[in-house]
Amino acid sequence: MPIDQLALPRPVRRFLAEHDFLNNFAAFCLLSLLALWANSGRVAASRIMGIAAALVVVLETAQLFLPNRVFDWMDVLAGLSGVAVAADL
Repeated sequence: MPIDQLALPRPVRRFLAEHDFLNNFAAFCLLSLLALWANSGRVAASRIMGIAAALVVVLETAQLFLPNRVFDWMDVLAGLSGVAVAADL
Protein backbone atom coordinates (compact mmCIF):
# COMPACT_ATOMS: atom_id res chain seq x y z
CA MET A 1 0.00 0.00 0.00
CA PRO A 2 1.42 3.40 -0.93
CA ILE A 3 2.27 5.61 2.02
CA ASP A 4 -0.13 8.34 0.86
CA GLN A 5 -3.03 5.89 1.30
CA LEU A 6 -2.23 4.95 4.91
CA ALA A 7 -4.63 6.10 7.62
CA LEU A 8 -2.07 8.41 9.18
CA PRO A 9 -2.07 12.16 9.77
CA ARG A 10 -0.91 14.12 6.72
CA PRO A 11 2.38 15.33 8.31
CA VAL A 12 3.31 11.74 9.20
CA ARG A 13 2.51 10.51 5.67
CA ARG A 14 4.59 13.34 4.19
CA PHE A 15 7.52 12.56 6.48
CA LEU A 16 7.43 8.86 5.59
CA ALA A 17 7.16 9.59 1.87
CA GLU A 18 10.21 11.87 2.04
CA HIS A 19 12.38 9.52 4.13
CA ASP A 20 12.60 6.28 2.16
CA PHE A 21 15.96 5.39 3.75
CA LEU A 22 14.43 5.53 7.22
CA ASN A 23 11.47 3.39 6.11
CA ASN A 24 13.73 0.65 4.75
CA PHE A 25 16.01 0.80 7.76
CA ALA A 26 13.14 0.51 10.24
CA ALA A 27 11.35 -2.23 8.31
CA PHE A 28 14.36 -4.55 8.07
CA CYS A 29 15.51 -3.81 11.61
CA LEU A 30 12.06 -4.75 12.92
CA LEU A 31 11.83 -7.79 10.66
CA SER A 32 15.23 -9.01 11.85
CA LEU A 33 14.38 -8.45 15.49
CA LEU A 34 11.11 -10.35 15.09
CA ALA A 35 12.92 -13.21 13.36
CA LEU A 36 15.44 -13.41 16.22
CA TRP A 37 12.66 -13.32 18.80
CA ALA A 38 10.58 -15.97 17.02
CA ASN A 39 13.63 -18.21 16.63
CA SER A 40 14.21 -18.62 20.38
CA GLY A 41 17.69 -20.07 19.89
CA ARG A 42 16.81 -22.93 17.53
CA VAL A 43 18.99 -21.53 14.73
CA ALA A 44 22.19 -19.54 15.11
CA ALA A 45 21.58 -15.79 15.15
CA SER A 46 24.25 -15.30 12.48
CA ARG A 47 22.29 -17.55 10.12
CA ILE A 48 19.09 -15.57 10.70
CA MET A 49 20.91 -12.30 10.05
CA GLY A 50 22.44 -13.78 6.89
CA ILE A 51 18.99 -14.75 5.65
CA ALA A 52 17.66 -11.28 6.49
CA ALA A 53 20.55 -9.65 4.60
CA ALA A 54 19.95 -11.90 1.60
CA LEU A 55 16.26 -10.97 1.71
CA VAL A 56 17.19 -7.28 1.50
CA VAL A 57 19.20 -7.88 -1.66
CA VAL A 58 16.66 -10.25 -3.25
CA LEU A 59 13.70 -7.94 -2.67
CA GLU A 60 15.51 -4.91 -4.02
CA THR A 61 16.85 -6.83 -7.03
CA ALA A 62 13.35 -8.12 -7.80
CA GLN A 63 12.32 -4.53 -8.39
CA LEU A 64 14.38 -4.58 -11.59
CA PHE A 65 11.72 -6.84 -13.07
CA LEU A 66 8.62 -5.02 -11.82
CA PRO A 67 6.94 -2.17 -13.68
CA ASN A 68 7.00 1.22 -11.98
CA ARG A 69 9.65 0.05 -9.49
CA VAL A 70 13.30 1.09 -9.35
CA PHE A 71 16.36 -0.67 -7.93
CA ASP A 72 18.20 1.65 -5.57
CA TRP A 73 21.53 0.97 -3.87
CA MET A 74 20.54 3.32 -1.05
CA ASP A 75 17.59 1.03 -0.27
CA VAL A 76 19.98 -1.91 -0.10
CA LEU A 77 22.26 0.07 2.23
CA ALA A 78 19.31 1.06 4.42
CA GLY A 79 18.04 -2.51 4.66
CA LEU A 80 21.46 -3.95 5.44
CA SER A 81 21.99 -1.24 8.05
CA GLY A 82 18.72 -2.22 9.70
CA VAL A 83 19.78 -5.86 9.78
CA ALA A 84 23.18 -4.90 11.23
CA VAL A 85 21.63 -2.81 13.99
CA ALA A 86 19.21 -5.62 14.87
CA ALA A 87 22.13 -8.06 15.04
CA ASP A 88 23.91 -5.76 17.47
CA LEU A 89 20.95 -5.36 19.85
